[in-house]
Amino acid sequence: LAKMRGHWYLRHGVGDHLCRGLHKSIAQPDLEQALTHFQRAFATDPRAAGATLLHELFDPRATAKAATAWVDTTPHNAIRSRRVAELMPDAKLIHLIRDGRDAGMSVMSMPWGPKDPLAALEWWRWRVLQSHQAMRALPAAQSHTIVFEELVSTKRDETVEQLFAFLGYDVAPQVRQYFAHKMPAGRAHVQ
Repeated sequence: LAKMRGHWYLRHGVGDHLCRGLHKSIAQPDLEQALTHFQRAFATDPRAAGATLLHELFDPRATAKAATAWVDTTPHNAIRSRRVAELMPDAKLIHLIRDGRDAGMSVMSMPWGPKDPLAALEWWRWRVLQSHQAMRALPAAQSHTIVFEELVSTKRDETVEQLFAFLGYDVAPQVRQYFAHKMPAGRAHVQ
């Protein structure tokens, strides 16, 4: 509860110039109401309380946008995919894997990241291994793995088609247009 009201609600990002957190989409009274419901229900059924909390926080945002689903891109969700699946049995989890060399270089540039290349590769290896093991425990209909380089560079159309088929959606023309213009292969900094 303290983390939800503090760190997860409002925090500063890289370099303290980016303000991040739930405050961007959830009003404080809505958060407090959801946390009150969560706290009351947690003692009798923690899993149901957690699932209800997620739905109370995020369903209204999807409804307001006329969306049929919502997406969370928290990187550690792949590692915690079994827990996510317990809370949300209808969830579909996607593990996006980036080449370790590129991921290592990226994490080395972060203030919190390891500065040694071998340590950065170890950071990447541990996360990919943990994510892979957790995702393997899920049913195939609930988990999907994508290789970043295939998505943005070598197998763009095929990978997008597979992703949307997994999600149960057709690839809308707007998606294709966004993908072509906002995600060109050159912006991915592959290798």
